[in-house]
Amino acid sequence: MKTFTIRQKEIIDISIKIIADKGIQQLTIKNISKDMKISEPAIYRHYNSKIDILLAILTSFEETYSKLISEIDSVMLSPIKKIETLYTSFFEQFTKNPALTAIIFSEEIFQNDRRLSEQINFIMQSNQSFVINIVKIGQEKGE
Repeated sequence: MKTFTIRQKEIIDISIKIIADKGIQQLTIKNISKDMKISEPAIYRHYNSKIDILLAILTSFEETYSKLISEIDSVMLSPIKKIETLYTSFFEQFTKNPALTAIIFSEEIFQNDRRLSEQINFIMQSNQSFVINIVKIGQEKGE
């Protein structure tokens, strides 16, 4: 589990806000530093590039998602209720942070960087594996 410093978390939050308010194209180190009212070199002390910030956003999402899966998996619910809980939680999270949707489902972001595409593929495969497992259990129970 990645531990983010307070400043790294602030950079992640501001980056998500920039994407939500202005679009992914406006996510630049310059705009982040301007919104945070700190210098550009101060951003570079925490992240080497915009790609590293996007990776941190995805890592943060993946950690939240993994925790959610663990919580859902540990509760005695029917398979259908587990799937419902999973997707309801996703919808709530995406409603609270619409920029996450723009990041996670934006092919444009992932086309040019292998690390980003690998991270998003990992998240998607984790989701798929969890849902497939729940569906198999539900089928075995006749649900």
